[in-house]
Amino acid sequence: MSLWGSLRKHFFGAPREPGRVDRFEVEPGGLVLLTMRHTLRVQGGPVECRSYVTQGLAAHGQHEMVFTLRENSGMADDVLQQKLASLFDRFRQLASEGRTVDVGDVTIFGEHRLFPGMHVLYTRASPIPGLPVPPSALALLLITDKELELVQRCGPARMMAALGKAYSHYPCPSWSDIRRPELPVEAILEQSLLPRVSHSRVWSARIVKQDADIVLRIAPGQHAQFRQLFEQLPEETQPFALLTGIDDAANGCLAWEPGQTGPVAITPPGSTGDRISGCFLLVLPGMEQEEARLHEDGFIWSLSPASSKALWTALCEGQGLALLVGETRLRVEWVA
Repeated sequence: MSLWGSLRKHFFGAPREPGRVDRFEVEPGGLVLLTMRHTLRVQGGPVECRSYVTQGLAAHGQHEMVFTLRENSGMADDVLQQKLASLFDRFRQLASEGRTVDVGDVTIFGEHRLFPGMHVLYTRASPIPGLPVPPSALALLLITDKELELVQRCGPARMMAALGKAYSHYPCPSWSDIRRPELPVEAILEQSLLPRVSHSRVWSARIVKQDADIVLRIAPGQHAQFRQLFEQLPEETQPFALLTGIDDAANGCLAWEPGQTGPVAITPPGSTGDRISGCFLLVLPGMEQEEARLHEDGFIWSLSPASSKALWTALCEGQGLALLVGETRLRVEWVA
């Protein structure tokens, strides 16, 4: 072995072979971490990565987790593995206490972070050939301090779709790159309508355009959240926004960035684009002229006083609704 090879092995550990799965026990007889080096074939070109998949979190009621990191972090395998083992073991402990996370949630770190200035946004994991990734697994996506503010003020779907647009990857990248350019958060918050209106984050809700219909789909049991939202509005004509999730059955999602002059949707390969998900629904109640339109990465419903009242009743009482605005039908559906 060369001198450099000996030094590298001494300081960083022996390099792992691409495609070989290594197995490490985090908790003897319980939590296990599988890891593999591999290449992601994405639209922007091949991305060299190392992925880590948990086995054992599901036994505590927490979806299994996947962390995929682009091979440019400069962190040695053993150091990253130790950090992840500690993190996932903490998640196991929290799950055993009934404290779990799901898609759209965020873990905010204090001093003990995987990487300086980074937090974690949870997205739906993608399959990785050679690694057993459960269909319900969560992917850990690193975001910066400023991007955390974007998630908190505009919703996680906007963050995901913006990254998806930047990387031409639907609905968002499944890997983390600590050297990627940060999103233009300040410009987004300055130019967007969302931070200026009252809003409620309803990740279980979906806003989707299908043909001539724009459909708001909500999981049953959310009406209490809408009652609380409307009670906090100073007046009935106050605009409000619902920060929704990305529809799993959609074949496209609206995406937006400052300076964009028209609607843009990101789509998976082979998509027909006939079911487009939005990232929010902004309602303008008590308007003389009714209108339904795309705006930024979501939809705006301008509704008359009568239509506004019908929408409030539907949301607060868990009822279905259908409104005809011009040639567009607006629907509210309560579905699991």
